[in-house]
Amino acid sequence: MKKIFHLRHETKHPDRLLDTIKYEIRKYFKRERSKKLPAEATYWDFDCSFGQTKEDAQSLSASELIAALDKTREENWEECFVEIVSRPVFKTKAASKK
Repeated sequence: MKKIFHLRHETKHPDRLLDTIKYEIRKYFKRERSKKLPAEATYWDFDCSFGQTKEDAQSLSASELIAALDKTREENWEECFVEIVSRPVFKTKAASKK
């Protein structure tokens, strides 16, 4: 997902817009996690970028993304850029001790 979300609308309250954005992001996470994993993969991980523009975007973890959206309300941003890329994580088995 690579998207610019507008945080201001003439007929909608900014808090409701923010709730809608959070809902859409959580729904995307849920949809990606439900996809079939490749062989040997243990779970899906997400590489997220967030900022006012694509050029200003900084890398965040998935758990920090929702908290970063709350800061946009405090700082009165007009729009924000969100990029989420899912990738499978492959865990190796620990060597057994003898």
